[in-house]
Amino acid sequence: MAWHMAAVQLLERVQEGGARTAILDDDGAHTYGELAVQSTAVASALLRDAPSLSGCRVAIMAAPGHRFVAALVGTWLAGGVAVPLCAQHPAPELQYVLRDTGAQRALADAAHHPGLQRLFTEALQLESLTQACIKPLPAIASTDRALILYTSGTTSRPKGVVSTHANIQAMTRQAFKAGWFCTGDMAVMERGYYRILGRISVDIIKSGGYKVSALEVEEVLRQHPAIDQCAVVGVPDPEWGERICAAVVLRTGCVLSAASLRAWVKARMAFYKAPTRIILVDALPHNGIGKVQKARVQQLFAEY
Repeated sequence: MAWHMAAVQLLERVQEGGARTAILDDDGAHTYGELAVQSTAVASALLRDAPSLSGCRVAIMAAPGHRFVAALVGTWLAGGVAVPLCAQHPAPELQYVLRDTGAQRALADAAHHPGLQRLFTEALQLESLTQACIKPLPAIASTDRALILYTSGTTSRPKGVVSTHANIQAMTRQAFKAGWFCTGDMAVMERGYYRILGRISVDIIKSGGYKVSALEVEEVLRQHPAIDQCAVVGVPDPEWGERICAAVVLRTGCVLSAASLRAWVKARMAFYKAPTRIILVDALPHNGIGKVQKARVQQLFAEY
């Protein structure tokens, strides 16, 4: 039986929230009510004259924030399958994803619209979508595909992993315990606010009896004027348990030695937090949504 499920239920909850703050991003605070309006506008624009997208793939390229969420939910409301694109990926990789999924619609925020439009001429700009023509929403089945995420392969092209609406509903239920959303992160309370230290599995490094936040070390590294990107990981070590290691991408035209960078870090952090090994790389491995793949970064240290 067809029914309005994950996306519609989410929209209903969004609408119930009304004036409560739903998202905080670089543009400020956005309420549940505003998110509902934006998502419906996206769905209506995607539908055009069709009653439903019927599983049509919709490529999305937007910065993390309310516009990305509106694009995702709007795609689901229209009966489409969301395909998030990583803005850090070069054009050939983006073209591969567009071809592989057979994307027939595309959405982008203003910052990424020109780049995506060069690959998909009919890409819609999220900021330009309005409530001018609201259309009825289609019915969706729980087994309908909802999301395709691309994960980088080590020996072949990236592969798309498909999730259905039922999968997403199940994962959402499992993520909540006693009213709390379990992110798998470690945090500390500072002056009444929580500060995220990182993922317990990969971002908390146990070295020489200390627990070190990889995110904290990365934050310091990014302050160096020669560094464009960085990733800090723990690499197994028989003496220390894990060694703190950093993979660094330099800004164009910059020159920096690993030894001088380590000395620079040690002047700004406790000695036990400073990376004991630093490698300079051309690029960091990212997944389909732009997140650095820490497991693959760890593998880099076996290759260098």
